Amino acid sequence: MNTIELGQKIAEIRKQKGITQEQLAERASINVRTIQRIEKGDVDPRSYTINEIAKALEIDASLLLESKTSDNRLWILLLHMSNFFPLLIIAILLYVLKKDESPEIREHGRKVLNFQITMFFLLMITAFLSIILIGLIIAPILGLLTWIFTTINIIRYLGGNEVKYPMSIQFIK
Repeated sequence: MNTIELGQKIAEIRKQKGITQEQLAERASINVRTIQRIEKGDVDPRSYTINEIAKALEIDASLLLESKTSDNRLWILLLHMSNFFPLLIIAILLYVLKKDESPEIREHGRKVLNFQITMFFLLMITAFLSIILIGLIIAPILGLLTWIFTTINIIRYLGGNEVKYPMSIQFIK
């Protein structure tokens, strides 16, 4: 688990229990500034400190160390894979349901939705151009590009690289 995620989790549990940073520091016998730095994600606390904070919050220390990273990866992969199905509703539902769980999910969802909305508009233009037959040539090319860009971005994401969808208009910022 990264320090930012740990700090957010500690702050969330502390607030749920109605405890101030000062009260948590006093209960855990830790300096208030240390609690502030941990919650901000500025430091990587030692296991002793995590155990003391967990005792002060009256929770098991393992709850603080659990990570949602694998869950996030699954949802992000599903978002990208939704490009394989030309239905905006799948990506919209995934984005709306999961965007508040993680900034990473929100960012990938934004990129996927911008790409899908752009492709939707391009397909609408292509449908109109089908009247003069050029749309019949462009439509399969757009479909192929969608599959190529999606596959490349899934591979990039799994490799830990930045995901980029070319030709995307930024509808969602």
